[in-house]
Amino acid sequence: MFGLIVTTSQADLLQTEVVRPHVTETTALGAAFLAGLAEGVWPDLQAIQATWQLDATFDPEPDRTFTDLLHQQWQLVPHLFQHK
Repeated sequence: MFGLIVTTSQADLLQTEVVRPHVTETTALGAAFLAGLAEGVWPDLQAIQATWQLDATFDPEPDRTFTDLLHQQWQLVPHLFQHK
């Protein structure tokens, strides 16, 4: 559920489509792919790219009212932690 909220918020704040891969542990997967590529498990990058699968696509909300409000509140956060 949290991942859904974060991904939806990213799409809204960036005003662009966000895609989520089937395997979300992309850092670990990338390291494994590179190791496999170095050891000959994968013949080339195209073979690795062929394993990628889409899980979900998130489109930005056309109405920016809520997103703009969240962005304004987020801009106030650094001021809360400034030393005076």
